Amino acid sequence: MIGDNIQLQVLRRGRRRASLLVGAAAVLLAFASSGCSILGGDSPARTWYELTDLHADAAGASEAKGSSLVLLISPASESSFYDGTAIAFSRQSGSRAYYQYAAWTERPVKRLAQMLEHRLAARHSFGTVAQATAGVRGDLLLNLRLEEIYLDAAQPPGSARVAVTAELLDWRARKVIERKRFERVATVESDDSAQAAAGFNRAITRVLDELSAWLEQRAGVR
Repeated sequence: MIGDNIQLQVLRRGRRRASLLVGAAAVLLAFASSGCSILGGDSPARTWYELTDLHADAAGASEAKGSSLVLLISPASESSFYDGTAIAFSRQSGSRAYYQYAAWTERPVKRLAQMLEHRLAARHSFGTVAQATAGVRGDLLLNLRLEEIYLDAAQPPGSARVAVTAELLDWRARKVIERKRFERVATVESDDSAQAAAGFNRAITRVLDELSAWLEQRAGVR
């Protein structure tokens, strides 16, 4: 009699354990079918965007008269928040955050300097255009400071904001020629990372348009 009771209890425990295993399997199946994963295997893929000069191909269409001057470009970021490859956005005034699954292929300030160098070289504006770290002796030095690059999403759908301060120096005389701030805003269709990146491309292209024209004029190139 006692032996029969023990066997019955063991059987009940086995059935209960099997029921729990079936229930757990059903939960995991529900997660899988809904596209979720408690293991994180179905997390969205990280997307990398390249900051692009939309007028780069037409940069040499209207050439400046040219100069033998050597221009050096020295880029820097005003805030460490914009110094990395993360893409920034703001939901309310005074706050900043990063997109979780999107980033730049390069630091925006480095990319800005590269795009400007390409622009000026294509226009034959100067005898030589190089980065300040290239070890070239220059006549003029352009200090570029990236003040802001973020998506302002406080008012949907939002707008891409880019602000750059440029300081042109006569490097031989160690004298500031002029300092100017360039700021452009481009509206976006939505606040997702793809639309934000497209908005930044439009905004920074306009900054490059104005910056290259100002630079050539102040250096007496045209």
